[in-house]
Amino acid sequence: QSTWGHTFLMDLELPKAVIHRLIKKSLGDGKVAADAKLAMTKSASLFLLYLTEASMRFAVKDKRSGIKPEDVFEALQELDFDQFVPQLRADLAAYEVKLQDKKAAKAAGKGGDDKADDDGGDDDADVQGDGGAGDDADDGAGAAAME
Repeated sequence: QSTWGHTFLMDLELPKAVIHRLIKKSLGDGKVAADAKLAMTKSASLFLLYLTEASMRFAVKDKRSGIKPEDVFEALQELDFDQFVPQLRADLAAYEVKLQDKKAAKAAGKGGDDKADDDGGDDDADVQGDGGAGDDADDGAGAAAME
């Protein structure tokens, strides 16, 4: 509707390859027209912006400057997507266990080849903080990219 919103959406579009991969994984051999893929990409981008804004309201309400997973879950419930919250909580818990296991394996391998378990990623960037002081930044933001 507004010029600002239109320009903003054009600038912050999710990568088309990621959306197309999700569509293909979801449909298998199903066909999706190019303009439908574009509509889904734009819709996913818009939904993410909407969810982020709603999540940020919960963070601000709790006097934090960063969004935590619980803010996202509360926002999903507020936006009437509460049916997805239990599965997302389970997925996040599994993701955190996987990170802990990876860190433990890496710590057990110290003294040997430090690159053995290194996938080039920054594991610490995705680990949720404990909610203590100084945990205001993007705690758990990487959890949104759950595998």
